[in-house]
Amino acid sequence: FPSHDNPEDLRSDSLVLGLRLENELINLSFNKDIDIVVGHIYPGPNNTFYNSATLISKGNVVGRYDKMRLLSLMEPKWNFLPENIQKALDTGNFESGNEKILLKGKYLYGFNICYDDYFGGDCHPFGLNGADLILSLHNDVWVDNPYFRLNHFRQSWLRGVENGIPSIRSTNGWLS
Repeated sequence: FPSHDNPEDLRSDSLVLGLRLENELINLSFNKDIDIVVGHIYPGPNNTFYNSATLISKGNVVGRYDKMRLLSLMEPKWNFLPENIQKALDTGNFESGNEKILLKGKYLYGFNICYDDYFGGDCHPFGLNGADLILSLHNDVWVDNPYFRLNHFRQSWLRGVENGIPSIRSTNGWLS
């Protein structure tokens, strides 16, 4: 969803399209009485971004989880390097989230985004705090290695088994 706090950072056509999509999802959630989870990029401070998941329930935006574990070469800021090297690496300018949170819709959801799945200890609070489901959102199209993709799938599955909670995995590439 576009930032309502810093609309000057977005082109007006992007802002209109984003607000239209947000309104459609809110209306769909309300009219069908369903929970909707949207994976998206969310504007952060100082031209940074968060890799996020937002829960919409009963026509309301319940909250947002920001990915905690950034993929080392693709997402984090590399402020310690000279600017010309940062540009050559062409990495993202992402901030990591601060904590694992549960969001309540029809169910109490715990979230993982991509690499979060590899850290079982980060998911332990889901079980301790009564989560009904672990939702894992992924983008696996960027890697061609089928063994990596299978391992990534298994990590999602394993987090559910470890915590005794059903796990739902959604990806735009390979196994969901």
